[in-house]
Amino acid sequence: MTKAERRAAIKRSALWGAVIGIVPGMIALILGVVVFRSAIFVTTVCYLIFPLIALVLYKTWWPNLIKSQQSFLASTEWAKSQGIKANDIQLYKWKK
Repeated sequence: MTKAERRAAIKRSALWGAVIGIVPGMIALILGVVVFRSAIFVTTVCYLIFPLIALVLYKTWWPNLIKSQQSFLASTEWAKSQGIKANDIQLYKWKK
């Protein structure tokens, strides 16, 4: 990867890390302190509920995520030089 592509990958990883880890935690802390006066209880509940919500949205969220990752990887300088298209990239062994 070039330096610019590496920076883009790091930014992408940071964004998903924030969405998956930090956002539910911050919502839980705010709700816990303001509404329930128990940040630990609400934080635990939010971290248990968030994966359930992700599972419910799995059918619509997952295909878009896969397409996004394939497009990103196909847009790298190396992939372009090799003539690799987004649909040619198999991200997971069990996915055809």
